[in-house]
Amino acid sequence: MIVVATCAPSNIRYPQDDSLLNEARENAEDLLDILHDPADGKKPRTYRECARKDYLKYTRCRKHTAKTTRKATGKQLFTSDATWTPLMASYLLEKL
Repeated sequence: MIVVATCAPSNIRYPQDDSLLNEARENAEDLLDILHDPADGKKPRTYRECARKDYLKYTRCRKHTAKTTRKATGKQLFTSDATWTPLMASYLLEKL
């Protein structure tokens, strides 16, 4: 419990932090791996390798300009969406 208002934890991750998006994408991929039934056929595309490569490319560059940050965020969101869409579709089909 923090009593003094001037003290704040220094390890807070902010919404614009790309590591949050990367972690969410990896968790979604793990969830897709767990929920996928091999009897249903092939797993849906997740662009796993491309997303990891793009994320590492962004994190390794020294300066993060607004343009590179926008591009990296967009790429992470695209691959997250590509991962979540089949996951939600299979969930909704199970509910019907």
